Amino acid sequence: MAILTQAIGAYREVVASTDFRELERLRFEASCNEASALYNAQRKAEEAERKKWQGIVADKDAALAYKDAALAYRDAALAYRDAALAYRDATLAYKDAALADKEAALADKDAALADKDAALAYRDAALAYRDAALAYKDSALAYKDAALAYKDAALAYKDAALADKDAALADKEAALADKDAALADKDAALADREAVLADMNAEIERLRAQLKKRNSQNG
Repeated sequence: MAILTQAIGAYREVVASTDFRELERLRFEASCNEASALYNAQRKAEEAERKKWQGIVADKDAALAYKDAALAYRDAALAYRDAALAYRDATLAYKDAALADKEAALADKDAALADKDAALAYRDAALAYRDAALAYKDSALAYKDAALAYKDAALAYKDAALADKDAALADKEAALADKDAALADKDAALADREAVLADMNAEIERLRAQLKKRNSQNG
């Protein structure tokens, strides 16, 4: 029993020691590194397997693409042949259309000549109408000139009347100015008269005072 207790105590001392903890830490890191290395190796193996299958699938896709390209080339050759036939037909149709256009152009030319003759006749009529319009315009301008001359005469008459009115107003204002001057002179004369009367009243009052004083002295 004592041996077992000693052994347990020795184990606890070893476990609690710094060296044992360092060894445990190194063992744990080693196990982690081993697990990481195994995981990386497995992932690389899986990646290589995936690339292998991708290469197989890519080769198969390339073969199918080549087959599709060959079919497309054959279809393109058939389409080119059909296009060549269509082009030949289109060329023939174009030739027929060109002949039809030529005939239509000749017909258009005849119609254009007829239109030209009609246009010339219309132009002659338009020129005659223009001459008549110019004559009417000339008469309208002459009437306008006469109206302007009448208006100018009326304005001249109005200006003369206004000048006469301005002269009459000037004369009236001069008369009013003379009247105002006469009134001012009259007011000045009245003021002078009132001043003389005031002086006379003052002299009378002075004489009365002297007379009263003299009377009082004599009495």
